[in-house]
Amino acid sequence: VVACEINKDFLNKFDHSQLLTTVRKNISDIHGLRLHDLVLIMPVTLPKTSSGKKRRRHCTSLYLQNGFREAVTRQVVPV
Repeated sequence: VVACEINKDFLNKFDHSQLLTTVRKNISDIHGLRLHDLVLIMPVTLPKTSSGKKRRRHCTSLYLQNGFREAVTRQVVPV
């Protein structure tokens, strides 16, 4: 699963389907992995520590509880 903040300048200027296809292909080509889900979240909403590190466990909890403020409605593609 990849959670990605969308830059506020591009919030309404991207094609979710095309982005999903490109990210899936790149992750597969570069890392040999299949992406289960891509969550595009609103700017400045990714949980971070006071030092700026990503709070991975909190992100996992948010994902599992559908707690992210998503920038677009996602459509999970079966793997």
